[in-house]
Amino acid sequence: MIDRPDYVAEKAVMAALLEASARKPGNVSPYHSSGKTSFEHFVASSAAIGPVMRRIAIGEYLLGQGIFHAVNRSMSVQRGGNVHLGVILLFGPIARAAGSAEYIDLPSLRKEIGEVLRSATYEDAVYTYNAMKHADASGIPEGATDESALKEIIDGHVPLLEWMKKGADKSAVAHEYASDYNLSFEVALPAMKSVLDSGTDILTAIIHSYIVLLSKYPDTHIAAIYGQKEAEELSSFVQKTLEGGGNPEKLGKISKFIEEKGYNPGASADIVASALFIGLLSGDITL
Repeated sequence: MIDRPDYVAEKAVMAALLEASARKPGNVSPYHSSGKTSFEHFVASSAAIGPVMRRIAIGEYLLGQGIFHAVNRSMSVQRGGNVHLGVILLFGPIARAAGSAEYIDLPSLRKEIGEVLRSATYEDAVYTYNAMKHADASGIPEGATDESALKEIIDGHVPLLEWMKKGADKSAVAHEYASDYNLSFEVALPAMKSVLDSGTDILTAIIHSYIVLLSKYPDTHIAAIYGQKEAEELSSFVQKTLEGGGNPEKLGKISKFIEEKGYNPGASADIVASALFIGLLSGDITL
């Protein structure tokens, strides 16, 4: 039988690879590249973060320390730039929770994620700040990686959760931290399961979950780059397009709209990856 830390690492790699493999409108996939970033960069990064998630699961790293090392590994194995910052930020607490929880059913896992985040210290916040700085990612809320933010953490010994809560209205990752992963557990995962239970394949289920998120919640990555109004307009467009139910023609219309705007709804993709990791760990999603 596979031991728990290896199981966590395995599911983390699976979740990252599967999420990147789905043909989600606007995201990099085997069918779509963006600038210097292509699918192979996501493959390399997905493989690299697995061993770090194992170390987080067994408590070898502090949570923030593990997040920093995962970002460092992700960036060092490929030349496509930041590809997994949001995923790593979300996967870290899940991996730690899965490593320490007695059971990894959905209620136990969610409870343990909350405990992990509430026990995180200001040192975790410092490591996480440095991870975000190192990734040099677009779409991070304004001011989050300024030197003044680091000074505030250190001078005030601001714990990770308290620091992240300040950006909960501007960052999907921060929102998840502040809400015990509300979107992952209550929106993205149920959306995925609803179509898997009807017999569809996992990649189609991932796309469905992503579209459901886009239709209900303005993507914070789009908001950070283009503005809140644009993110809301995208969400409204997806919602109106899906009226009466979804089909391939409607998905094509959404894809065309996103492509013409040049959008990459990365925050929604991160939440889908988080939900997928949770579902794979708990056994609620199987292949």
